[in-house]
Amino acid sequence: MVSMSSIPRVALRAAGLVNVDMREMATMSYIQARPYVVDSSAAERELGLAPTPWSEVCRRTLDGVESTAA
Repeated sequence: MVSMSSIPRVALRAAGLVNVDMREMATMSYIQARPYVVDSSAAERELGLAPTPWSEVCRRTLDGVESTAA
Protein backbone atom coordinates (compact mmCIF):
# COMPACT_ATOMS: atom_id res chain seq x y z
CA MET A 1 0.00 0.00 0.00
CA VAL A 2 1.18 3.52 -0.78
CA SER A 3 1.08 6.15 1.93
CA MET A 4 -0.42 9.44 0.77
CA SER A 5 -0.82 12.86 2.30
CA SER A 6 -2.32 16.08 1.06
CA ILE A 7 -0.94 19.54 0.48
CA PRO A 8 -3.01 22.17 2.29
CA ARG A 9 -5.06 24.26 -0.11
CA VAL A 10 -3.53 27.48 1.21
CA ALA A 11 -0.06 26.13 0.33
CA LEU A 12 -1.24 25.32 -3.22
CA ARG A 13 -2.67 28.81 -3.59
CA ALA A 14 0.56 30.39 -2.36
CA ALA A 15 2.63 28.27 -4.75
CA GLY A 16 0.18 29.21 -7.50
CA LEU A 17 1.34 32.80 -7.28
CA VAL A 18 4.62 31.78 -8.93
CA ASN A 19 3.81 28.50 -10.67
CA VAL A 20 0.97 28.03 -13.14
CA ASP A 21 0.73 24.26 -12.50
CA MET A 22 0.25 24.81 -8.75
CA ARG A 23 -2.36 27.46 -9.53
CA GLU A 24 -4.29 24.90 -11.59
CA MET A 25 -3.96 22.28 -8.84
CA ALA A 26 -5.42 24.78 -6.37
CA THR A 27 -8.27 25.50 -8.78
CA MET A 28 -9.03 21.79 -9.15
CA SER A 29 -8.51 20.90 -5.46
CA TYR A 30 -12.26 20.54 -4.92
CA ILE A 31 -12.03 17.19 -6.73
CA GLN A 32 -9.98 15.74 -3.87
CA ALA A 33 -11.91 17.53 -1.10
CA ARG A 34 -15.20 15.67 -1.47
CA PRO A 35 -16.69 12.77 -3.40
CA TYR A 36 -18.22 13.60 -6.76
CA VAL A 37 -20.32 11.72 -9.28
CA VAL A 38 -19.91 11.83 -13.04
CA ASP A 39 -23.31 11.47 -14.67
CA SER A 40 -23.52 10.73 -18.38
CA SER A 41 -27.31 10.66 -18.63
CA ALA A 42 -27.59 14.09 -20.37
CA ALA A 43 -24.96 13.16 -23.00
CA GLU A 44 -26.68 9.83 -23.53
CA ARG A 45 -30.09 11.44 -23.88
CA GLU A 46 -29.16 14.52 -25.94
CA LEU A 47 -26.27 13.21 -28.07
CA GLY A 48 -26.83 9.47 -28.15
CA LEU A 49 -23.44 8.85 -26.54
CA ALA A 50 -22.74 6.08 -24.07
CA PRO A 51 -19.85 5.63 -21.64
CA THR A 52 -17.25 3.00 -22.46
CA PRO A 53 -17.53 0.04 -20.07
CA TRP A 54 -14.77 -0.01 -17.44
CA SER A 55 -13.51 -3.41 -18.56
CA GLU A 56 -13.03 -2.04 -22.11
CA VAL A 57 -11.20 1.04 -20.81
CA CYS A 58 -8.81 -1.15 -18.80
CA ARG A 59 -8.21 -3.50 -21.74
CA ARG A 60 -7.46 -0.64 -24.15
CA THR A 61 -5.14 0.98 -21.63
CA LEU A 62 -3.20 -2.22 -21.13
CA ASP A 63 -3.03 -2.81 -24.88
CA GLY A 64 -1.58 0.67 -25.32
CA VAL A 65 0.99 0.16 -22.57
CA GLU A 66 2.04 -3.18 -24.00
CA SER A 67 2.37 -1.80 -27.54
CA THR A 68 4.60 1.09 -26.42
CA ALA A 69 6.75 -1.17 -24.25
CA ALA A 70 7.51 -3.54 -27.14
